[in-house]
Amino acid sequence: MTMPKVHRIRLPLPFKLNHIYVHVVEGPEGFSLVDTGLDLPDSRRLLKAGLAELGIEARELKHVFLSHFHGDHWGLAHWFNELRVPLTMPRIDWNALDRWFDQPTADALSAENLAEMGAPPAIVEKSLRGIGAMRLSCPPFKPDHLVDDGDTISLSGVEFSVICTPGHSPGHCCLYQEEKKMAILGDHILPEITPHIAVDSLELLPDPLTAYRKSLERFRSIAVEENWPSHGPQILDRKSTR
Repeated sequence: MTMPKVHRIRLPLPFKLNHIYVHVVEGPEGFSLVDTGLDLPDSRRLLKAGLAELGIEARELKHVFLSHFHGDHWGLAHWFNELRVPLTMPRIDWNALDRWFDQPTADALSAENLAEMGAPPAIVEKSLRGIGAMRLSCPPFKPDHLVDDGDTISLSGVEFSVICTPGHSPGHCCLYQEEKKMAILGDHILPEITPHIAVDSLELLPDPLTAYRKSLERFRSIAVEENWPSHGPQILDRKSTR
């Protein structure tokens, strides 16, 4: 089997966490992308430039995989729908996103959730404005394929195992390439910060912290030598993140 090569493209985020790395998998059949960044002018420009350095255009990608339902990981997914590049994402998180696209219902659930946690009305209103601004950089899209834990996905002619690691999101998934002992981690394990673990407004994961701890224990048993997180530098020694 031809071993894959991973390329990173750094894209900006308009938050305190100011970047995301999307990963381009190069294999015998071409190039595929893991995660997309937000739909912002600089993000699209830098993604195009990063792909051009590899000698390809976005429409030539063989596949796009989305690790989970947070907008910085799929904001440009609608563009790949337009380009007819196949999109795949975790089934559990797509079910959540499909509900989030129903804005009145999703906003009502968010407001109710914040109020139950004791947020005063001014904070609820401010949070909903922030969610509204986020929607502008995350237009709706449709995945072509949905995956579950234990499935296999081919990216550029290379087989990856789908490992569901709930916690950061209800259906967060990592990709694992067994022969190379390589994992594309999404936000499951990060080298310099702690992944955000919280109950989401849709309450698809009632106890995310327990789920996350179980996901960490599961991942501990997997032999990984090459770790690619979405934020921060490549993890060369996973023990350093414990």
